[in-house]
Amino acid sequence: MSNDRLARLQQRFEQQQQEQENRRNNTTGFYPFFLMKDGKEAIVRFLPDANIENPDLFLIQNNSHKLILNGKEVKVPCLHNYGKSCPICEASQAYYKQEGKDSKKGKYFWRKVQYLARVVVVEDPIEHKEGEESSKNKICVITLNGDFYKKIMAACTSKSDPLPDSPDDLKNGTNFIISKQKNGEYSSYDNSRFARNSSPVCIQIDEEKDIVDLKTLLKEEPSYDDLAEKLECHLTGRPYNDGSSGFNRVSNNITNLVNNDSSNNSVSSVTSTVDDGSSGGSTRYEEIQAKLKARREQRNNQE
Repeated sequence: MSNDRLARLQQRFEQQQQEQENRRNNTTGFYPFFLMKDGKEAIVRFLPDANIENPDLFLIQNNSHKLILNGKEVKVPCLHNYGKSCPICEASQAYYKQEGKDSKKGKYFWRKVQYLARVVVVEDPIEHKEGEESSKNKICVITLNGDFYKKIMAACTSKSDPLPDSPDDLKNGTNFIISKQKNGEYSSYDNSRFARNSSPVCIQIDEEKDIVDLKTLLKEEPSYDDLAEKLECHLTGRPYNDGSSGFNRVSNNITNLVNNDSSNNSVSSVTSTVDDGSSGGSTRYEEIQAKLKARREQRNNQE
């Protein structure tokens, strides 16, 4: 290989290394806009989803449930994120059906609704500690609750006060202003809004690398069986095999960490709802529990 070709190869390698470094410097993790002080405003620009079929445009639903497993509170994905039935949601519905609309267990097990988006941070008002970098002009992921979602969708679909273009358009889109104001003892984001004028995104965007399928932001899809088993472990206090070598040594006192009402009910006592909303009969939820019981018995026999 000639020196000329070696030089070009070396130049190309250095260029690729620099591009990777620039991309790392231009991308961070989650942007914690909630850390800004009351009275401040952060400005972000939503980036489009590579999946043009996304009904929520530049947002993706990221619902979750909280369970206590092996003595620790953990967050698990809701299968509704993937368009499938979720055993924990089914348990919540069953509790509401049995105990009424004020059921504490029904409320506890219902999914927490959140949305994820990739944004360019245009203005970052967070006061960073020494050595911490500002997120300004970097691509980040933000988490938004249902109130933000309603506000954003209302603005996007308004006929009386329409936006000039789709907010995530790279050239003619609109920045989103996240406004944090004091409201009594709590902070409020009710004044958050889209800017009145359109503008191009403030940094150079490589559409092949920077515009991604938002589904890739979601955690790996768990199986129905696995979530059902985790739910049972939460309700009964039985240790969950998380793959660690010491899970068998977890104390039986885990049940003391579970809600008193829940810890006295096994999963097998929780009935689900059928298609018409009534209770009774053999349901998929009960079938899963039977399979889990058979699997445990088989595992115990092998040991």
